[in-house]
Amino acid sequence: MSGMLAVWTDCAAGQEAAFDEWYISEHLPERMSLPGFELGRRYEALEAALQHLTTYEVANTAVL
Repeated sequence: MSGMLAVWTDCAAGQEAAFDEWYISEHLPERMSLPGFELGRRYEALEAALQHLTTYEVANTAVL
């Protein structure tokens, strides 16, 4: 890994299941299919203004 992208996101109350389904079945596979994206990890906060943090490890910063 030579670079990392960190993205904090949230979704509307009551839409968590739809957000999770979209993220797992569409968003993450799309991102990981891009050349240079090596690893994606998603975290969920117990208490925070933004609920979700995703990090993507990339081969180099030019990928971004």
